[in-house]
Amino acid sequence: MDVGLVLGVVLVRVSIAIGGLKAALFAPAIVGLVLMAGLWRQLRRIDATATVPQVEIQLLRAIPIFAALQAPSLEGVARELKSVTVSAEP
Repeated sequence: MDVGLVLGVVLVRVSIAIGGLKAALFAPAIVGLVLMAGLWRQLRRIDATATVPQVEIQLLRAIPIFAALQAPSLEGVARELKSVTVSAEP
C-alpha cells in the first residue's frame, strides 16, 4: 500500500511539473483505467469465485451490537462464525 501511495505522489508531482493542475487530475485517472483494462479478466475471475456469507451477515445484522458495523467488518465477523448444533430441551 505504501508503494502505491509513493507511486501516486510521484505521478501527480511529475504531472504537475509537465502539464499543470489539469494533467495532475487526469493522469491518475488514466493510469487507473489502463490498469483496470489490463487486469479486467483476472479481477472478474476473482469476483466470480468469491463467496459471501449472506445468511450469516443477515443474522448478525439482526443483533443490535453488530448492526452498526460497516459491511467489510461485518463480513469478516461472519466468515469467522462457527456452526454449533444444539439439541432442543423438552
